[in-house]
Amino acid sequence: MSFKEQIQKDHSIFINSNEMAETVIIDGEETEAIYNQNAVDDLQDGIYTKKDELYVVSSFFDTIPVPGERIKVNNNYLTVETVENFGGMCHIVFEGVDS
Repeated sequence: MSFKEQIQKDHSIFINSNEMAETVIIDGEETEAIYNQNAVDDLQDGIYTKKDELYVVSSFFDTIPVPGERIKVNNNYLTVETVENFGGMCHIVFEGVDS
């Protein structure tokens, strides 16, 4: 089994509601994902921001989101700040505005 095949197999462990994942509604569609609210603390210009992050299998999306795009997650519209897509897994960090 190649490394790439092993990563694909591991998605079912990582994105599993019996382990770390939960049912998340993304743009009106339910999927299993890991959604961490206020997961990333960032200090910029003296203001703390808390940012949400999402881990989801890349194949869920027709096209991978890009920075600046707005996505509805669990009835909240969030703006994509960064996207990493590796080995069939998508990690998205959303902009935050808490002080």
